[in-house]
Amino acid sequence: EPENNATWEACLYTAEEEAEFLGTFLGPKMRAAHPEILIFVFDHNKDHLYSWANITYRHPSAAQFASGVAFHWYAGDGFEAIRSVHRDFPRALLLASEATYERWRWRE
Repeated sequence: EPENNATWEACLYTAEEEAEFLGTFLGPKMRAAHPEILIFVFDHNKDHLYSWANITYRHPSAAQFASGVAFHWYAGDGFEAIRSVHRDFPRALLLASEATYERWRWRE
């Protein structure tokens, strides 16, 4: 959760910082040691999903290591962001990594 200023051990990243870290450090090391492992970027609320994917997949080195984009099913609807990532970056796997049952959305 790169945008979550958590009270536990966590890292805050901008999309640019994460892309640079992936392209320069994590991606090359993981590919050399564990080429079968997929790397998903972001893993936070879907309201910023498109901007994060856009920065990652346009980064000259991060794009080659990002298998997809993980996101949470929170923060309102935001489904257009998911459609836009799929449309503009079709090779990116989309992984809904967290969700919750929001009872208020369902009428009995």
